[in-house]
This record gives sequence, C-alpha cells and structure tokens, in this order.
Amino acid sequence: MKSFPGLLNRFFVWLQRSDIKGKYSFYKKTKDFFSDKLIIHDSAAGKFAVPYDQWCFWQTRGPANYYLEELAPFCSAINDYLGEFDFIDLGADVGVVSHLVANNCCKNQVIYAFEPNPISFKILEKNSQSSLNRFLAINKAISSFNGVAKFIFDDSVKSDHEGHLEINRTGSTAVSTLDNALQKITLNSDLAIKIDVEGQEAEIFKGAQSTLKKCEKAVILLEIHPDTLERDRLTPEDLFAAVESIRKCRWYVPLLDKTFDRSVPFFEQFPIQQYDLIGYI
Repeated sequence: MKSFPGLLNRFFVWLQRSDIKGKYSFYKKTKDFFSDKLIIHDSAAGKFAVPYDQWCFWQTRGPANYYLEELAPFCSAINDYLGEFDFIDLGADVGVVSHLVANNCCKNQVIYAFEPNPISFKILEKNSQSSLNRFLAINKAISSFNGVAKFIFDDSVKSDHEGHLEINRTGSTAVSTLDNALQKITLNSDLAIKIDVEGQEAEIFKGAQSTLKKCEKAVILLEIHPDTLERDRLTPEDLFAAVESIRKCRWYVPLLDKTFDRSVPFFEQFPIQQYDLIGYI
C-alpha cells in the first residue's frame, strides 16, 4: 500500500481531523477508489499510517483521537500505576493503541505488537518502523497453544476489526502462547497489556501465566464484546476468572467511570454492549 503525495496527504489528514459537513458522504464516494491508499499522520511518537477505507479513523478525527473515552483512561491508568513499563498489544491491528500509548505514556520502554491478519500486519510493520519508540511488530496470533490454526478475516478491507482465530480448524496462521512468544525477551517488571482478540481472551490467559506471575504490576485493557461471548458460549465472568486465577485483579469500567461488584453478573449491572475494561494487577 502506498501513501498520497505530500500536499494531497496533508489534505486528507486535515479532512480526517475535521468535522466538516459532508465528510461521511465524501468518504463513502471515494473509499473504494482509494482503498489501496494510506493516510500518514504526524505525531510526537513518529509518523503513523491509517488505511483510507477504514471509517473509524475518519469518525474519531484521526488516530490521535481514537476512542479516547476508553483509551485516555487506559493511558492515565498506566501513567498513574506503573513505573517504566513494556507495552504488549494483542490484536494490534495497524497499531493505533500502541501509537496512543507511545504518544501519551512517557515511561514506555518497548512495544510488542502482535497481529495475525497479514494485510493489517503490513501496515502495523510500517508503523513500527516509523515509530520513534522501540516498537516490534510480530505477525502471530496469541492463544493457549503453540502451532498453527485458521484465521478468519475479510481480505477485501485493509483492516478487518472482526477477524478471529478458529483454533479447531486447520490453517496456516502461526499461533503461540504469550509465555512462549516472550520467553527469550527480558521484560520490564511493569507491563501494560491490551487484549482485543475476538474470542481468544480466556485462551490467552491460559498461556500467559508465567508472564503475569513474574511481573511486579500490570494494567490490562480487556475488551468485553457480547456478540463474541455469545458465539463462544462465554460470559464476562469467565474472562475475569481467567485473570483472577493467576493474580488478584481489580476492575474498572472507563466508559461509565465505575467499578463493579464481582459477585453480581456484569451484564446485570451494566447495559449489554461492548466495553473495554481496565484491570489492575
């Protein structure tokens, strides 16, 4: 994928960041024509590329403003709770959360970003190379085993946010436990971990016990998606228990600025919708 020449790129950066009337109509009329193009944004952490055809980056006015109602509290939790830390981005997509952490968390030492989607990974790798932080992009899925499996995704778009691993189907996508993927790496004692893996959340914790037990402190950003949970016959409590079987964890709902009672089912306390929860270990 190629970016636009300088002046045209600056126009699209301005347009993405604006609230100008008719922006969505313009996007709809042009997204297929420019579906193979990247828009390059500048930031304190380096240049960052986003695929033209992903509306989420237009909707949020560029990567620097990406879903800040949940991600700004995550960065604040990291800054308040952790010392020098490494960031582990599971389900990194093109790396936007890694980019936000690099921009907003000055104590970050290294970013390890894992993404199995081969199309998204090409953009992630480009962004890792443009980053001013130490940023390693890894084309691998993280789960509870080491081997290969089938990764289901829409290859007609440059960034499929709903791609998911089917561990019981034969495929060619490399899969690893987090413990295995990081076994030759000396991690910082403090960790920040983002988990957005469309159904592999509980499996990831099964394969991350050593990583979580050895760290001194960690902040976890965990996606709770009711449709994915229903598909996999899981509940939010299954995911909480997977973490709490390894380490004690206190939870917070940044979107609603609330904690919650672990003795009561999560969706009896909050409306049924997608949430990113912050866990403190």
